Amino acid sequence: MLNSAHLILGSAIVAETPDPAWGIFLAFLSHYALDFIPHYDGLENKREKDKENKVIDYSMLRYDIPVALLLILFLYIKFGFNLFIFSGALVAVLPDLMDNIIWWRNISKRLFIWRWLFKIHQLTHLVFKGNIKYIKIVGIMTQVLVIVASILWIGF
Repeated sequence: MLNSAHLILGSAIVAETPDPAWGIFLAFLSHYALDFIPHYDGLENKREKDKENKVIDYSMLRYDIPVALLLILFLYIKFGFNLFIFSGALVAVLPDLMDNIIWWRNISKRLFIWRWLFKIHQLTHLVFKGNIKYIKIVGIMTQVLVIVASILWIGF
């Protein structure tokens, strides 16, 4: 999934959970649950990413970052600066940060808990395979639905 989908769902979970600590934990777990939904988020071959010195597919990045920033602005307008809600957003994208930032991945894979979480992330990460045009359309639509549903869950 793109970071924007993880970010808004993690924030929504914390916003709608009575206990913020429990909400942050659930927001972290939501990353793995969302990655079970087949989706498209750019290049999946780690060797190809590293070889081309691309951490991610930049064509997707140009959409993901602006959408993520708009969602953060939405959260700020809705809740003000709420450390718990923004923590939920951060922990919801943490597995992708561990996996996609090359220097962090190389360090984190040496630590037991991160190595274990990295393996879980690899096992739960399902992506569409086949015709790339179909994959992009359907795979991106699953993420748009997650974003819209999360916004509707916490309300305008």
